[in-house]
Amino acid sequence: MASILKQLASLNLTAAGTAQALSATPILAQVVILNAKTGNTGLIYVGDSDVSATEAAFSLAAGETVIIPMAEMSGGNTDTDLKDWYFDGSTTNDDLLVGYLQRSN
Repeated sequence: MASILKQLASLNLTAAGTAQALSATPILAQVVILNAKTGNTGLIYVGDSDVSATEAAFSLAAGETVIIPMAEMSGGNTDTDLKDWYFDGSTTNDDLLVGYLQRSN
């Protein structure tokens, strides 16, 4: 089955210390690609709805990218829903770029 590379708009951290969802609507992804924009001045934290500087799955400094293949993580053919992913950061107005692979129908 083929996949399509898609991207969300650049996500702006409107308030440091407040978790924001990657998406307000369901988006199923096979692979998630996250990039902290190079102009950021703080760290971006990624995790669940409780994400914070002390409760994050991981953090990204300016210019860093992480690629997360969901099937390899779960050992199967599993997608993840981007509405269940959140980000926070240490600096208001830092940005997170989000790309993902989605199954084509």
